[in-house]
Amino acid sequence: MSPEAGIDPNQHKLVIHGMVKQPMVFTMDKLMRYPMVTRQTFVECGGNSAPMFSNEPVQAPLQALHGLVSNAEWTGVRLSTLLDEVGVDPKAKWMLVEGADTAALTRSVPLSKAWDDAI
Repeated sequence: MSPEAGIDPNQHKLVIHGMVKQPMVFTMDKLMRYPMVTRQTFVECGGNSAPMFSNEPVQAPLQALHGLVSNAEWTGVRLSTLLDEVGVDPKAKWMLVEGADTAALTRSVPLSKAWDDAI
């Protein structure tokens, strides 16, 4: 288990299903067999800007309201490679992504982004 992230790679799974020809479950072992890319990019917390939707004005500094972002070097499999593998239906336009964190946040993301540069 990674002590930094608290994620056990032996338990981690990426599931792609829905409007695809072949739904698949990718374990870390399976993912490690695919070509990898590395890039410098940012990640933004799903809770960024959430206080702006409160019924009462939030008295907090700008960093607490909109600053939940970070930059890092990321390495992984291009999502487009995995989407090719499962055979995405050409009629599909959006994907619903769900995090493996405690909050299990979900976001709708245009498939055009996944085909472009997502890892």
